[in-house]
Amino acid sequence: MSAQELLAAHPDFIYDDIEEVYESKRGAFLEVDFQKGQVTYISVYIKELDNADFEEANW
Repeated sequence: MSAQELLAAHPDFIYDDIEEVYESKRGAFLEVDFQKGQVTYISVYIKELDNADFEEANW
């Protein structure tokens, strides 16, 4: 699937000029290779990682 097709299917992704990625309010990030027109990385934010007790699985 091309980056354009993915962004058309999920219009909640907004481009962040500072980070140079597409970001969703749900915590997903897409890094796009604009020369190839393809998504190269998909990252997901896990809010529990910010918890001080994460390493002990107390979340």
